[in-house]
Amino acid sequence: MHPGYPKGINYQMRDNAFLSISDWEKAQQLSDHIRVEDLHQVLDILANRYCPMIKKLHVTYRWSIMQVEYATDIVFRDPEDLKFLMMPSCIPPSIL
Repeated sequence: MHPGYPKGINYQMRDNAFLSISDWEKAQQLSDHIRVEDLHQVLDILANRYCPMIKKLHVTYRWSIMQVEYATDIVFRDPEDLKFLMMPSCIPPSIL
């Protein structure tokens, strides 16, 4: 569990998936307020820090998102609720 980051939310991750989040509503609020302009500013800072030729050549980056992953995962409060859906009779044959 990662303690208290960001903004006091404890969470546990595996790869790029959240396994648990201590405050789902607060996490969603933070996600809803991500501004692309802020993300670009952070990327510019990192690019200037780690690519010194940017300053020397007086160039800038144009940031674009080539791939975006939207999560459509379903979150269950109780693992017991998921057991029913994972029964072979509930899973389409194409997934098995």
